[in-house]
Amino acid sequence: MSKEFIKKHSELFLALGKLAIFALVLFICFGVILGIKTMDADYMNPAVKYRDNIVYTKFVDHYSLRDVVVYKYNDKVYVGRIVGMPGDTITTNSNGNVFQNGHLAYETNINYTSKRSMEVELTLKENEYFVICDDRSQNFDSRQFGAISNDNIKGQAIIILRRFEIWNGKVHYTK
Repeated sequence: MSKEFIKKHSELFLALGKLAIFALVLFICFGVILGIKTMDADYMNPAVKYRDNIVYTKFVDHYSLRDVVVYKYNDKVYVGRIVGMPGDTITTNSNGNVFQNGHLAYETNINYTSKRSMEVELTLKENEYFVICDDRSQNFDSRQFGAISNDNIKGQAIIILRRFEIWNGKVHYTK
């Protein structure tokens, strides 16, 4: 390319350079640091609803009780809440109650709409977590899969982006 061509189109090259840098920053943020999971079911209702988007951080060195995490099991990605830590003995009953080391676990925002919950008793090993759905009628969690290893946890939820639609000029959020 000639100097004249470059000089004539310098604004275009500058804009393309900025666009390339922006694309690189997005790739690093969402490919390395952050992830996005769109809820494909309502199993975390009421905290996270069907078709909400969860932004999660991949750089977490320690998880805590009640953290909402994104995890992988058999090549499918799920979302759940940690209710059991390494070394804990977790028991669940048919009413959806969770007992941690023999004590009823403190939980809020849990949906007990169904009595279809599974009974499980499990002692967690090092680097294992017991992760379950907030809607206890759903069983896409440790009650079905068993303990979730730290290696299968993709990250911790940091932002929930609510799905919304616009009807007749008004914004309606998912209920």
